[in-house]
Amino acid sequence: MESRVLVLDDDPHGQATTAAEYLGARGHQVDLVTRRFAAGTWAGPVNAHPLHTRLADAGVEITTLAWAERIGDGFVDLAAVYGDRRWRLEGVGSVVLATGNRARTTVYEELVEAGEQRPLIRIGDCLAPRRLDHAFWDATTLDVPGAVSRPGCPTVPDDQAEP
Repeated sequence: MESRVLVLDDDPHGQATTAAEYLGARGHQVDLVTRRFAAGTWAGPVNAHPLHTRLADAGVEITTLAWAERIGDGFVDLAAVYGDRRWRLEGVGSVVLATGNRARTTVYEELVEAGEQRPLIRIGDCLAPRRLDHAFWDATTLDVPGAVSRPGCPTVPDDQAEP
């Protein structure tokens, strides 16, 4: 076994479980800690079984309803989300943080700054960090002036509408 790796999962997407599975499959001793009732809640009920099977096969130890209070040299102090239980995880060589993303707005901001005349509407990860299917939904449900309209589409907010 390689060094012990702690993956802290506080992200509603699959980054933490993917990282834990990858590291475990490559011989690392992996502990995945999440504040949630289960790891990989993003997978939904259909994919939970294969996900947890792969994590188990990779040797990933999952601790739910807990979080890190302190990260030190070779250890991490954990605390239960509910109650007062606290404990130390020893021998930790690396900590992987899967604790959320930020919206990527650079292209949008550059277009606004350049004086783009066409309507600019932020969707997908430019609006907020989300999954790809959310970006597709955004794109197919927009009511953009001059575009083909679909019944039931939300309207473009006034601050993003074409002048």
